[in-house]
Amino acid sequence: MLKALAACSGVLLLALVGARAETPASPQHPAGVFAGRFDAIAHVKVQQISHTLRPSDVRRMEQGAPPPLIPYKVLMLVKQSVPETGLHRLIFDGLTTATWMPDQESTGILLLVSEGGKFYPADNFPTGNFLPERVVEGQRLVNFPPEKGVPVPFTLAWDCLCDLLNTRKTPASPERIETYTRFLLDGGPDKMATGLFFLVHVSGAGLPWTALGRRLSLTGKSRLETLPLASVVDMLAIYAQPEQASPALEMVLTVLPGQGAPVDLEQTARACLELAARATEAEQAVLLENVLTREYDLPGGKQALVQNLAPAEAVLAGLKGETNAALLTRMLREPARFPALRNAETLGAFWKLLDGRKHPGLPAYLQVFLQQPSAALPGIHLTEAEVQKLVRIASKVGAGAKAPEKP
Repeated sequence: MLKALAACSGVLLLALVGARAETPASPQHPAGVFAGRFDAIAHVKVQQISHTLRPSDVRRMEQGAPPPLIPYKVLMLVKQSVPETGLHRLIFDGLTTATWMPDQESTGILLLVSEGGKFYPADNFPTGNFLPERVVEGQRLVNFPPEKGVPVPFTLAWDCLCDLLNTRKTPASPERIETYTRFLLDGGPDKMATGLFFLVHVSGAGLPWTALGRRLSLTGKSRLETLPLASVVDMLAIYAQPEQASPALEMVLTVLPGQGAPVDLEQTARACLELAARATEAEQAVLLENVLTREYDLPGGKQALVQNLAPAEAVLAGLKGETNAALLTRMLREPARFPALRNAETLGAFWKLLDGRKHPGLPAYLQVFLQQPSAALPGIHLTEAEVQKLVRIASKVGAGAKAPEKP
């Protein structure tokens, strides 16, 4: 069974007191990131846990090595559940690519899904479904939401999850929406994270994007500590609903230049692209192009949001539909408009990405490029050595492909 699972990256086999169910990752919700679906929550204690994760594995992953598949098995005692599941213990095992595992005797919140009348851990263990509890200066805290969260009082996270469960049966009341909106606009980082998590999951809640943008614009100027914009855009990139993607992205792109130089520009760019990709297919191309061409006039000079292809590769490789194909064609024919494509290395990588997608416009474009390499890239300044490098890439990429015949 482990051999079969090893062939399926991101898939866990979950066992609950003898019952089994598979929980695969999806392109929108990769392994290790909470996808948002849960049917119950449980306060649990880790009674027994075994796994093969070693400190050396963590160090290698921190240096960029791919995560290994870690076999594990865990027994948890259920102290409380909402709704009442009748479960007293949970036993499940599988494979994970997590960079951490819970300690024995530790407690926390476990998210559960219901399948066939039985409950199973939601998503991938432990990063996608378990919020470990710790005590800091006498206060019980969990990182909330999972994986991308901030320290939040246990009761605040628990109550938020309970409120979301209640919306499965009845719409959220105006009073509940008002409470979480107040958290978002007037609370500290813990309440902001909780308020945002609740509101993006409640249909029709109507997030106050303009007011949130004003709040985030006061970073460093307000007496009230604020959830960093980077944390907000990370959360939106994971949880935003399709109809929320456009106003959310507009808010982020408007606030971003006032933050100064982001600590991790590449991660911010990646999150913005992932947020754009959460929109409906009809909106994706416009939003993605907005991010890919966005440049800011900052005190130190003009700065592009997406400066290289790395943050965009995964999103561009997975795009579907005619409007998105047209965006890729514009990037191919007008690379100077896209800051990430203004050098030989990233341009060559983009051609290879299109070749992997079998993009229909690539062969003809490369034929034209090979006929007049220097003239085919107006607005992009390359050395002769860089041009020759692109010539070699174009010859190799186009070797096995013919331009589509004209009808």
